[in-house]
Amino acid sequence: MTFHVVINTYKRPEMLDRLTKQICLEASKSNVDVILDVFFDGCDPYPISSGDRVVSRARNMVSHRGKKKYYELVKMNFEVMRDTEADYHIKLDDDLVLKNDFFKHCAEYWQSIRDDSKMTLMLLRDHREKMWGSDKPVMMNKDVIRTDWCDLIFMCDDKLPELVCSRDDFFMPPPDWLTTSSGVGRQLTRNIRGFKYDDDTMTTYTISQRCGNMYQVATSLVNHGNHQSMMNPERNITHINALKER
Repeated sequence: MTFHVVINTYKRPEMLDRLTKQICLEASKSNVDVILDVFFDGCDPYPISSGDRVVSRARNMVSHRGKKKYYELVKMNFEVMRDTEADYHIKLDDDLVLKNDFFKHCAEYWQSIRDDSKMTLMLLRDHREKMWGSDKPVMMNKDVIRTDWCDLIFMCDDKLPELVCSRDDFFMPPPDWLTTSSGVGRQLTRNIRGFKYDDDTMTTYTISQRCGNMYQVATSLVNHGNHQSMMNPERNITHINALKER
């Protein structure tokens, strides 16, 4: 079994080192092969761990995309996914910590979804539900929830990269009024659901048939930590966690 892992990083060498070392450890524990692609988002590259079961590849971006142009970097992520032969593709953030038996659980949970139209499985379960106009979450089994939305910590098979790369307009620049995020997760969700956002009227409208279904783990397979975001330094993660407990 081969996993292809994609990580975007910006000025967090200690966190990336921790994560890539964990990837090597988990690959050895689960006896799986991993192709690891790290995109350095316009910062000086720093070391990437590799191992007997992990082949690491550094992809150095000349210019920094940041939040406003993050969609460009994610487009490149999907192009590399499309061109990399693997059983599963996994998109991670550089500040994550993996739970024990990460790759084993990823494969088991994905295979437990009896749906030929499954498109994504989010690997983080946080306080958010019914995002971007999605329906109420539905428990599919003890490990997986159908969510109808997807953010950027997920796994997929070849169907999603092929879909994204088949359309030039899948990811577009975020609207000027969008300040709290890059908007890429929202665009991913709405395009899979066959909707597009009209920035003039701030409404969604159908543009095509639904492309597939989106799922989420019932219990997180990653820990997102409690620290400041590089993309959104004004967003205090401690405050977000506090909101979750209300």
